[in-house]
Amino acid sequence: MQAIAQVIPSQPHLNALIVGAPEDTPSNQEYYQKLRRLVSELDLSNHVILTGFWADIPQIMAASDILVHSVSLPEPFGRVIVEGMLAKRPVVATAAGGVLDSIEDQVTGLLVPLQNPSKMAETILWVINHPEQAVCMGETAQQKAKERFSIEQHVFSIQQIYQKNLNV
Repeated sequence: MQAIAQVIPSQPHLNALIVGAPEDTPSNQEYYQKLRRLVSELDLSNHVILTGFWADIPQIMAASDILVHSVSLPEPFGRVIVEGMLAKRPVVATAAGGVLDSIEDQVTGLLVPLQNPSKMAETILWVINHPEQAVCMGETAQQKAKERFSIEQHVFSIQQIYQKNLNV
């Protein structure tokens, strides 16, 4: 959220969507309320929309110019990153966890350090200010995602694991 607040002065027409709804656990609800408070405290209510649950992810991807995946803690695999890559969207993500297995920095997306809003803002602005490079990056990302994350590749990888472990 802080990164968006830093981008807004130079991009006053920017709109950001935070897509998804928290699972009904106290810690998730607390995090969601923290996001709502940040929107208010940072005076971003005209720029940030908390969409809640959204079933039609391809529709959201088609309506988006950039996918920003900013997490405070690493996660094992960010499926939304692959969805963004498949939609040819430039992806800006924090460099931690499974993200590092999905994105090749400056080739299929842009990586920023964890909990560094200034670097995140700088990277988002780079994407906005370099649309041709961002389009090329999105196209490369789509190609790589199709190669690495297709059903066929998944089945092949599983077969390799079985063959290795069963000595078939």
